[in-house]
Amino acid sequence: MAFGTAYLVKGVADDDEDYELPVYAERIPVRTVLGAPQPCPRLLGGVERPDSLRGYSEGRLLEEALRDAYFVQYPGG
Repeated sequence: MAFGTAYLVKGVADDDEDYELPVYAERIPVRTVLGAPQPCPRLLGGVERPDSLRGYSEGRLLEEALRDAYFVQYPGG
């Protein structure tokens, strides 16, 4: 049985000699998608969700929400 190691990298980082081994290889992309916001059940009445959290909405990719929040905080980033 052949064993492998997983790495978190962008792109392929295999050594050329790795391609000569008789083992199966693949990448499995993982993306984090935001779920629906869940306000704290103990919030005081009348406390609304701030506009600064508008970009964190259900279905958005986390990387997009974080990028947009950064540029709101640091225009011209």
